[in-house]
Amino acid sequence: MDEHITSRHFTAESIDVDIGRSIVIINAQDAQELGLGPSSKVKLTKGDRSRSAAVAITKTMVPRGKILVSKDIAWALKLSDGELIGLRPYPVPPSFMALQKRLHGERISQDEMYRLIRDIVDGAYGEAEIAAFLTSQIYYELSEDELHSLIRAMVETGSKIEFEDTVYDEHSIGGVPGNSKVALIAVPTVAAGGLLIPKTSSRAITSPAGTADTMEVLARVDFAADEIKEIARKVRATLAWGGKLNLAPADDIFVGIERKLSIDPWHQMVASILAKKAAMGVDNLVIDIPVGRKAKVKKS
Repeated sequence: MDEHITSRHFTAESIDVDIGRSIVIINAQDAQELGLGPSSKVKLTKGDRSRSAAVAITKTMVPRGKILVSKDIAWALKLSDGELIGLRPYPVPPSFMALQKRLHGERISQDEMYRLIRDIVDGAYGEAEIAAFLTSQIYYELSEDELHSLIRAMVETGSKIEFEDTVYDEHSIGGVPGNSKVALIAVPTVAAGGLLIPKTSSRAITSPAGTADTMEVLARVDFAADEIKEIARKVRATLAWGGKLNLAPADDIFVGIERKLSIDPWHQMVASILAKKAAMGVDNLVIDIPVGRKAKVKKS
């Protein structure tokens, strides 16, 4: 696609809306000139920063030459209201070939996996493509090499937190009633023994509440990285939601899709656990795996 023809600059303002993905709202006439339809993918740029987004079209909400962007885009681009940003239709990502290989049960390389996860994190794919990647794992399980590549890619496409002391952690895969309470007992017990256990958790996927959801009933769980380190320094432990930390951000995208489909492919579950723990600098990890007819793992 010829960027010189299809690229345009727009005055941008952020809008306080969160629908679980990055969106840009554009005037219908501007969209028509750029060949964009509802849910088309575009790339937004400001200086050396870029972000992908899905298109929403309006005839009245914004005038021509102006766009509204979701707050996550404004944050990623360091955007102030009224600034100019570039917008162009998003071409098919090169990693799309790797996605197609996965859908047909073919193995993908470490480089292909990294590019695919990088594009997912950058917003190059919509929910349909991401759901296809996840469901492909149900029918064509990842090889050990692919699983290793997936974990590495999930870690490398996000932030990392490092601690000076040896880091311990525990994780329960959940899926049975009461499992979300394990960490609420284990974490303070480990910390009481003098060990450092800065635990982060995801939201629930296939159950009513995960560890972060349960803890949030009692206290705040959405901390920034510097807050996590300060809390861990003071009390040797945390019980926090990992979504705000940008640790393995692909995982939060995957969890959102898995929750809607009520699926939890076991290789993806392993990647989710280990990527988050690696990004937190965990040295020693205990994993609780309930086994039984109604559990995620049916038999040992």
